[in-house]
Amino acid sequence: MMMMGLAGGTCAGPRVTACRGRARASSRPVRCVSSRPGAVSVRVDAVRPMFSQRGSGGEEEAAVELELDASGRERVALKGEGWNYWEWRGHRCHYIVSGPKSGKPVVLVHGFGAHAYHWRYTIPVLAAQGYRVYAPCLLGYGWSARAYGPGVRYSAELWGEHVADFMREVVGCGKFGRKAALAGNSIGSIAALYAAATAPELTRALVFVNAAGRFLPRGEGAPAPVGGMAAASRAIADADDEAEEGAGGPAATLKQLLGRLAAYGIFYSTRFRVRQILKQVYVDHAQVDDDLVESIERPARESDARECFYHISQSSGNTRIDVNDLLDSLKIPLLLLWGEQDPWMTPEKASTIRGRYSRAEYAGFVGGHCPHDDSPEESNRILLSWLKSTAFA
Repeated sequence: MMMMGLAGGTCAGPRVTACRGRARASSRPVRCVSSRPGAVSVRVDAVRPMFSQRGSGGEEEAAVELELDASGRERVALKGEGWNYWEWRGHRCHYIVSGPKSGKPVVLVHGFGAHAYHWRYTIPVLAAQGYRVYAPCLLGYGWSARAYGPGVRYSAELWGEHVADFMREVVGCGKFGRKAALAGNSIGSIAALYAAATAPELTRALVFVNAAGRFLPRGEGAPAPVGGMAAASRAIADADDEAEEGAGGPAATLKQLLGRLAAYGIFYSTRFRVRQILKQVYVDHAQVDDDLVESIERPARESDARECFYHISQSSGNTRIDVNDLLDSLKIPLLLLWGEQDPWMTPEKASTIRGRYSRAEYAGFVGGHCPHDDSPEESNRILLSWLKSTAFA
């Protein structure tokens, strides 16, 4: 996706709170406003029972409040302060959790520029079917710490390690044979793949939702060097390393400065075009609502967002693992949940993955780069069916 976050909007009626076991509704009216032409406000007239939630450590979780959108579909309601937090390598990191503690675990990993709230339509549907659903914000995104400096080097490896440790420490995977179904959208698929491939004791099945990554047909060698953003990211990362180590002299310092200015330029040009960019990769433009736009813009308004973006922009250049090697090491079912109108990650990429990994199953449907939010009903229908028939069969 894009910058560094995702958030809120306004429904008339009691806000539904995802607190299973103690059904309750807030008396605070919440008005749902949609950009969908001809949409009308909807009132939540009944409270659907939810389960009281505690984390693996026994701590009380923040309630997950639900609301209806203008089409009557249930989704997580934006919460400005976020939901739940855990500490990872000294950094405060965020996540959403919903569903019964005894439910089979499902972990959802967001893409570039997004965060846990981007799974706003997926979380309540899976939780209602009895799954224990977790959606973390990767380090540097959303409500998680915007970390940079010594000890923080953004890369696919770092985010993959974040996911694996989250599954161990928060979800409780790896204990008593507990394994989760793990899904990732865009670059979140690479983080999920890394966790599944390097820590197979944590994951029982994997889902790519319009996955990023340079997957190649079986038999082809390592990816050739590429230009564009990937090459720019590598150049910025190398210049930053040289400058910090005192190597390269003035030339390295100048390269670092130019790289920083380029990243700042991308940051600001993206920050003020969030709605426009989202509409380029969504089929249903009504889904690009005020909640979604604000939730992406909110973290980008923080004082340290620009500097964090500069360090995140080096992630491709810092990454050393090959997604093809990771895919070849898998031994679990893989679902390719694919929005077929994605202008970035086309169905041809899914075909390449299927050709390389025999246990991959393809499910394409009308949707863009983030089909779980663009076409949530179809995405949820396919995902639920596959979780039942394959992941937890």
